[in-house]
Parts: sequence; structure tokens; C-alpha cells
Amino acid sequence: MDKIFDTSVKYLTDLGADRQEAEAFVKDLCDKVPAFYGKFCIGVLRWIMEEEIDVENDGELEKLNLFLMFISNTEAGDFYDGNFNGMPYKDVVKIFDLALDAPDYVAPKDARYTAVRVQDYDALMRFKNWTADWCITASELAFDGYSKGGENRFFLLLRDDYRDVPKKPCPGFPDDSYGTSIYCVIVNPDGSIDSVTNRWNTPSAADDDPEGFLRKLLGPDFITYFK
Repeated sequence: MDKIFDTSVKYLTDLGADRQEAEAFVKDLCDKVPAFYGKFCIGVLRWIMEEEIDVENDGELEKLNLFLMFISNTEAGDFYDGNFNGMPYKDVVKIFDLALDAPDYVAPKDARYTAVRVQDYDALMRFKNWTADWCITASELAFDGYSKGGENRFFLLLRDDYRDVPKKPCPGFPDDSYGTSIYCVIVNPDGSIDSVTNRWNTPSAADDDPEGFLRKLLGPDFITYFK
């Protein structure tokens, strides 16, 4: 964390800022945007210096924090260096179609899950509008790699409202309303659960114990969903 702080302060002083003022600015920014502390600190400062982000606008800073929470914890962040490859803020956000302006969404209490067997890549493509962030949707080769040529069974676990949930990181991310609205479930040939991936395609509550997670989510007869 100290390295990130020092790097951020140096960036500002290299632009001509007074060191004390730079330190105070970075500390204040960290308080308002907790996700600032990370790989992308220089890119964020560049956006601020280029007046793409108004640090006096709490709403803008809240949206920036949500975006950084997303980009720092998903595979999406792997495509960018710490300066976002020099790209403007609005262009990076647009690529991921994030609904940062949407109100926080809470799934209906009576929402239920339905498991859909996906036999092949063409079947998966029928859901591409809702699963575009998964690497398994990138190509038929990727699908075959995860399904081991059909040896493993592949399911989409769809919550009733999955079409309606805004793509917005919310409290509880990545296990928020969006992340929990669709799961990819891969079942081994012996019927055991190989993996459960949430809609954000990022480490989640399901990772440590996939079967235990599904038991809690669907009930003790969870395996009947994946026959």
C-alpha cells in the first residue's frame, strides 16, 4: 500500500504539484475511493488530471469506485496496464457495458433458479447476451476445453430475473445481485460438481466448496438440478 501511495504522490509531483498537497490529495482520494489503492492508481490520477472525473462530485467518485472494484477483481483488468493503456475513462467503461448509473438492484425474495443443460457451444451462444464476460463463451475451443469435449456436463443456473438485473457492481460484489443471477456449473463424469462460476466470472463464495455452496443455494437435493 505504501508503494502505491508513493507512486501516486510522485506522479503528481512530477506534474508540478507541491508534495504536501499531493500527499493530502491522495489520502483524501483514498478515503473517498477505497478501490483506488491498486494496480490502476496512475490511470485514475491521469483521468482526474485530464478532468474526466470531478473529484468534487461524490456521485462520480462513487461510480469510479464501483468501476475500479469491477476492473480490479475480474479478468477484464488483465488486458490493461496501470494507466489503462492510455485510454479515456468513458471509453474503458463503455467496453464493459456497465450500468454504473442504475439504482442498486435487489433480487425478489421469491426468485428461483432453473438449471439449463448446455450440450455444445452453439447452445451456449443462445445465452451470449447474458454471459459475454465468461472466457468459456469466447470460442468453441474454449468451451471444449472446459467441457473436455463433452466429457463434463455444462449447465447454466439461471435465476428468474437474470434478464432484468443491471450490470452494476453492488454491495457484496462479486456475490451481489448481478453476480448471483447466473452461475456456470460444470459437473464431472461421476456426477460430482467440478466448479461453480458466478456471472462476474471472478472468485466468489462458491470457490472453496462448490457442492456446499449449491446445497445452501438450492437445498439438500441440489444435485437433481444437474441430471
